[in-house]
Amino acid sequence: MKSIFFLSFLTFTCFGQIQIPDANVSNLPVTILNYNAVDQVVQLKKIELGVELPAQHLKMIKAFVNKEKISNTLKLNPFLEWELDMDAVFTHLDSKTTLRIEGFYYTDYKVNADQSDWDIVDTKHPMRIRFSPPLAGKWSCEITLKVRSQVAHKSKVFEFSVQPGDSKGYVSVHPNKRNFQHDGNVIFPIGNNLCAPDDEVTVYHNAAKPELPPDKLNKAATPKSWKIYLDRVEDYYKSGGRYIRTIQAPWSNLIEFEEKGNYYGRLHYAWEQDKLIELSEGYDALILFNLMMHTPIMKYGDFYHYDWDWDNFHYSGEYDHISAYPVYCYNDKPGKKQPHEMFQREEDLKYHEQRIRYYIARYGYSTSIYTIELLSEPFHLNQHWQEKDSKEPFLLPDHPEHQVVVSAVGNFHSRMAKYIKEDLGHKNHLIGVNTAWTIFKNGDFFVIDSSLFSPNIDIIGVNPYSSAPNKLLVSKSKRNGNNAFDLGENSYANVINEFHKKFNKPIMISEGGPSEHSLVCSNASDLLIDIQTFQMLGASGFNTWNGFRKSEIWLWPYVIQALRQTNNLILPVLTSGQGNWVQGREKAKVNKNDKTELKETQYYVSGDQSKAVGYVKNLSENYYSSRLPDKCTEDYYKPGSESFFTKIDIQWDASAKKNRPSIQGLQKRKEYTVKWYKGDKEIGAATFETSRKGTWVLEFPALNVTNVDGALPVVWFSIEVGV
Repeated sequence: MKSIFFLSFLTFTCFGQIQIPDANVSNLPVTILNYNAVDQVVQLKKIELGVELPAQHLKMIKAFVNKEKISNTLKLNPFLEWELDMDAVFTHLDSKTTLRIEGFYYTDYKVNADQSDWDIVDTKHPMRIRFSPPLAGKWSCEITLKVRSQVAHKSKVFEFSVQPGDSKGYVSVHPNKRNFQHDGNVIFPIGNNLCAPDDEVTVYHNAAKPELPPDKLNKAATPKSWKIYLDRVEDYYKSGGRYIRTIQAPWSNLIEFEEKGNYYGRLHYAWEQDKLIELSEGYDALILFNLMMHTPIMKYGDFYHYDWDWDNFHYSGEYDHISAYPVYCYNDKPGKKQPHEMFQREEDLKYHEQRIRYYIARYGYSTSIYTIELLSEPFHLNQHWQEKDSKEPFLLPDHPEHQVVVSAVGNFHSRMAKYIKEDLGHKNHLIGVNTAWTIFKNGDFFVIDSSLFSPNIDIIGVNPYSSAPNKLLVSKSKRNGNNAFDLGENSYANVINEFHKKFNKPIMISEGGPSEHSLVCSNASDLLIDIQTFQMLGASGFNTWNGFRKSEIWLWPYVIQALRQTNNLILPVLTSGQGNWVQGREKAKVNKNDKTELKETQYYVSGDQSKAVGYVKNLSENYYSSRLPDKCTEDYYKPGSESFFTKIDIQWDASAKKNRPSIQGLQKRKEYTVKWYKGDKEIGAATFETSRKGTWVLEFPALNVTNVDGALPVVWFSIEVGV
């Protein structure tokens, strides 16, 4: 849109408690870039300010980005706040609310004709401020530019008016500390990991025929790669998807890899991510925005991502002393420095803060980001993937690096969360950490990332993967009833409950599902069941890992259907009774002499006991029983899995009454209506009366799995009193 005004004035006012000498202050021209008039700004929508820099500072920045061989005193790194720091102070004139927003260095681009590269476009406004005013009414703004920590320039104080808008604002934690809420309403994110461009991205090379020149690591993804990715995300949104998780991967979107504290060679990725944010805003979609993939913090990257890991390891797993490929920029002593050291050394931590500062400055305005997750799978820290006996030191208490790795992860998470919320004062977005699902074993936490207790951490993300048919509910005693958690209970619900009890924060399944081999082995049959059941585990939401590759797009409708079901059936239960819902679960045998329980039920009961929702599952539908002989081998099977090899249909009355699943915790002696669903299609309804204890023994539709066309391995139900 057309720029609307140009500010070019001198100011001699005080900034905070600092008296600005006249000789050190000059004009700082500012332009509003995305509105036609100063009274058209919309509440909780972006206002973007472009700032012109004085010629001498532009010259110094140019010398830095061009790596000119002159004295460092004649260069300015625009990405480090101790070199060049610009911020804006916005004041709401009625309430006197004051917010400080960081600025960022911006490079404009256009895509060349064959979509093979980005061309830089000159801009008058290389410094930008992005802000979403939280309140309608009049605001004032003043921008200050510091050079090497000294105030050099200020803008004139100027005003603009904000009109009321329809944005729902930023996502927050519900008072129950278990769910998200948006605009005061509980939401339950269900989505896919659409992490980063993946098609036509050069992720690998081999020793005989390198595919990626060492000096082109920052162009492993091309504009064509990004167009495919953005088109795919938009297709997902058009199909009804509303939640995604992205991860900053070094081969396609991470802004810092080759050189610590210098993002100039990767700003084309930041420019493309502007489009992703704007696209999500246009569809009212929400992003779980993870700030870095784990590959660079590994000694040797998993899945042969050796170009992008910590050190110069060859694809064979051996150290390569003459590798032409640069190591990760935080490794300033190749072959000697350990990855965990960058999370402990003060100098490195400051640079990590600067990278995060840039992300916050550029994208922190957006209400389409619902959680900022600091790091993906930090439990891989120091791991050498080729050394199979090494595995993850984080998860091995006897490993000599275990304690230092755990301490380093906790230090990094705590330090970065504090920097965001306290130093930057950025409190709009929830801050999440990703941790190992397996840190809880045998009824207790055997290792803890200390940052999980931090008041600056809002969300805990976990990544559970398993293909076991009974993985969600391995053992559950009937002694204490369905709605109580037993000591030592082996269930996903209990792990999530224990996380919540210990840390009092929502637990998000950032990614998860079955193991990769079972997907190929059985046409993803177990993943389709996970998608229908993960929302009943007591977590605050979940994202499937699979679905980002072109070959997996067929999974989207199942995820979107699960989201639709959740919005229609689960949210009314979670919100009744001030969000004080109860989670229940039960498993039972079909026949008395069976060795394995094949019936599984999990459900929620609302806090006021007026509603319930849940599922009944036939565990004989699984990747063992759906295996494809030409793609599966016996190596995939585990001892004791034989009970799951054969599919059987299950009727509600096939068992004695004491072995039939039940819902507990309803109102006593009350009439309820139950509705049954296949997917999101209603397939039946009935009324019933609860027992004197508030229990109802389910009479569910047949769980048919032998009829391919009419298969019903999972049936959903919703219950409401007096309907």
